[in-house]
Amino acid sequence: MASLLIAISGCGGGSKGPQDIYPLFQKFSTIENFSFVAIDTKPNDIQENVERTCHVAKQFFDSTENIYLMGYSMGGAIAVQAAQQLIASSNKIKGIVLLSTQTDHLYPLRHLGIPVLFCHGTKDDIFPLWQIESTYEGCLEPKKMVEIQGVSHDLALEENKKKSKQYSEIVAKAILDEMANAFIQAPMKGQNRVSITLPEIKKERNVANFLTSLFLF
Repeated sequence: MASLLIAISGCGGGSKGPQDIYPLFQKFSTIENFSFVAIDTKPNDIQENVERTCHVAKQFFDSTENIYLMGYSMGGAIAVQAAQQLIASSNKIKGIVLLSTQTDHLYPLRHLGIPVLFCHGTKDDIFPLWQIESTYEGCLEPKKMVEIQGVSHDLALEENKKKSKQYSEIVAKAILDEMANAFIQAPMKGQNRVSITLPEIKKERNVANFLTSLFLF
């Protein structure tokens, strides 16, 4: 069955998502017959972004069996609001992924009745993990909370504030793995909570420095 992930950006817009992970989803997904679309949001306009997301999703109703909505920060509220509208007219919406989601406009989670995967950094400085707890508790099951250790709001590690291709790949793979597990491999039931630590970034050998060191000895 064909599966589609619609990934929605935060209030800053752009189509790459936090740590530029969105373009990597197509490359690293392990979900069979997987496709991906990114939504470039308009800042601070929930309703217009919801309408844009619904418009995109409806274009795939005839060709896709499973549609998942993913939202980062403000995009989380957009994903939830869009899901509420789309579920009223289709059974294609099979799950929501909330990345470092904001806490406002999430009230439909109490009634949606589809699986919801929360991915939130333990060092989120914009929407601390404790702030999202009431939203998670009020969300209708099935649901899962993935606490990503040491990660801030933009999914960066404190010791790795500078973006890198290698780190972006690590984050993208981790989120895709959690998504595949929660929705496909072992569909979530009830409420679940796990804590994950991202793999360490392998130090890349600087060839120039290495050659220089050879001449020093």
